[in-house]
Amino acid sequence: MISLEWVSIGYLVVVFLLLFGTTKKVKTWYLSIYAGIVAVFIIGELIIKFNTGFFQKGHSDWTTTNGPITLGYWVVPFYILLAIALLCRWG
Repeated sequence: MISLEWVSIGYLVVVFLLLFGTTKKVKTWYLSIYAGIVAVFIIGELIIKFNTGFFQKGHSDWTTTNGPITLGYWVVPFYILLAIALLCRWG
């Protein structure tokens, strides 16, 4: 199974490919924004996996002991906070 870290890095590569033909200023601006988003996502995912016991147990043990449910308890509040922050910023 592909880990979400690799998916997010693939997303950054796709963004890079879509920026061919743009100016250096645009490339720097967009790549720095998307690289920051990917870095925050990967760091956050690894912290959440560590806090839910993903690295102490095997993947199959983690999924059978309600690890994904515990992961959801960590993700949902941060998702709501991010959504509120975005609405306040651009709303």
